[in-house]
Amino acid sequence: MKVGYVFSRKKLGRSGFTGLEDYAVTQCIQLEPLDLGQPVENLEHVVLVVHKLTDVIVPAERGNEKAKAELERFKEYTAKYPHIPIVDPIPQVMKLLNRRDMYEVLQKCRRKGIQFSVPDSMFLTTMVSAISQDAIQFPVICKTVAACSSPLAHQMMLIPTFREFERQLTLVREAHVNHGLGDVPVMLQSFIDHDGVIFKVYVIDKHVYITPRPSIRNVEHAYESVEFDSQDIPKQFTIAAESISPHTQEGDSEPPAYPWYSHFMTNASNRLLKEKEKHLDKVKVNRIADAIRETLGLTFFGFDVIIRSGSNEHFVVDLNYFPSYANVPNFQKIFIDVLKAKIEAAYPTAPFYPIEHHLHAPKDDI
Repeated sequence: MKVGYVFSRKKLGRSGFTGLEDYAVTQCIQLEPLDLGQPVENLEHVVLVVHKLTDVIVPAERGNEKAKAELERFKEYTAKYPHIPIVDPIPQVMKLLNRRDMYEVLQKCRRKGIQFSVPDSMFLTTMVSAISQDAIQFPVICKTVAACSSPLAHQMMLIPTFREFERQLTLVREAHVNHGLGDVPVMLQSFIDHDGVIFKVYVIDKHVYITPRPSIRNVEHAYESVEFDSQDIPKQFTIAAESISPHTQEGDSEPPAYPWYSHFMTNASNRLLKEKEKHLDKVKVNRIADAIRETLGLTFFGFDVIIRSGSNEHFVVDLNYFPSYANVPNFQKIFIDVLKAKIEAAYPTAPFYPIEHHLHAPKDDI
């Protein structure tokens, strides 16, 4: 059976897809790339389409003509073959394209009775919008409302105090800085001390994988704002000496790659990681994953969990569609198994032919 897919080259190179086509063949699946740069025709042989179209949707919404044409072709395809399952449905994916919608999704999930928190947040038309000192608790993380498919979506700023926020406003208004956050809608999210450890949660339908990653150190004193690119944060810890406390500046053995590295827990002791993992409630994390999946109807997504310092309070601080699954064990098997289950659910009375049979099967069959 043929499964069509639409992924950017970047996604194919970074998300655990290397060698996937060969593995899929062994599982009676033939993966076929769909070229949205060409007119869509003669694709009735495809039984399911899987995609990450956020790299097309976002530029299309901003007026990019090429992206608009590609998105229109995809819509033509779904209209021409309405019986073919799309994983995942575009309207559901679009709910994860901006952080305001994400915030609302997480609030809906909380109302399902799961005990987790979401940091207080507020949304501004631009960073230079005036706010009162008690509008939100500082420190805050300033992020663009746009959540993906833009370089600015990963540019963030840790602002420790309201006074520092006012200083940043002055700099932006006087055009002394141009970090890109000054003239676009932004989200201010209260920063929660979490000992520099964040848990990345990867969801593939009902499969959940959790891994710790370096994050921002506890904010123990006031300093100037820290600008950083979330894509440049190290993906793993350098394990430091056991005697190092999670509240000290665990020095790097090499000079930091970026000036802001010193604000991140790039080094961590085994003791710290074991302590944080001991407090992680995996049952709760799985329930959160279930709630998000049920609320959005999505198959592929990820979210970030932190645990407040000195407590067991779990916070979900971010949510995204189709993250990189490159480090998820057995990703290719899980991915293909999920697609097969989707196909079998969509065509319950049809036999699951091997590819060779399928390509020569009667038209009444899949």
